[in-house]
Amino acid sequence: MKIILLFFLMLASILLSKGQTDSLPITKHFSVAVESGFNSYSSSSEYDFVRAGVLETSNASSMLNSISFQPYANVNFVYNVNEKIAFSGGFKYVSSFAVVGNSLFDNSENNFFYLHSKTDNLNTYYYRVNNIRQKVQYVGIPIDFRYSSPFYLPYLRIFGRVGTDIMFKVSEESNVEFYNENSEIHEQEVIQLFDQAKTTFIALNFSLGYQLGKQGKPNLLIGANLPSIILNGRGSGIVNPGAGIGMYATLIVPIM
Repeated sequence: MKIILLFFLMLASILLSKGQTDSLPITKHFSVAVESGFNSYSSSSEYDFVRAGVLETSNASSMLNSISFQPYANVNFVYNVNEKIAFSGGFKYVSSFAVVGNSLFDNSENNFFYLHSKTDNLNTYYYRVNNIRQKVQYVGIPIDFRYSSPFYLPYLRIFGRVGTDIMFKVSEESNVEFYNENSEIHEQEVIQLFDQAKTTFIALNFSLGYQLGKQGKPNLLIGANLPSIILNGRGSGIVNPGAGIGMYATLIVPIM
């Protein structure tokens, strides 16, 4: 994250020191933008049925690792107020991946955790689980405000963007990888212990980037979300995503 931020700060200093003011009048107020990118979020998981061993009785969620990753694509209609200010909104698709496990990148034989299933009068039942994976697909509406600097090098500007995404769940799928293959018949029982994804989520995105292209012609935006924040992330699936960072590329084509 520090490397990405340093890159954009250096770019800004170059533009501000060597740039010039773009005084050309805007010729086309409406554009279509196609964007693709991803966000990766810090995440945590808290479950009172996770155990470090069969003789343990306390919650051991802190021993787990988790990740939350969201690639996305969207199509926006852009209204250019002038050569610096633009508003946009449209349609967005997000595919959200979350994984919870003892060690996500360790394939050793003992890479599992104990999941407390139930206790009756005589016995306590556990599953040995390698990881739980959840994939959720969303569609929704992105709304953005963009400000492009009046300072530029040939065909190059910097821009800042702030926006929000209002997303609605359309499908969800969870899978459990057990330490013992013969435990797979209990997959649905284990999945039901974990939280399902919320039907909606709202994200707030702040980004910086650079804009390539001439005014009134197709432009390419390369940006970084610094940060992206899911406002209602608590209890939004098998993990609780917090703040994240991401990258994206946007092709903007003027139409009228």
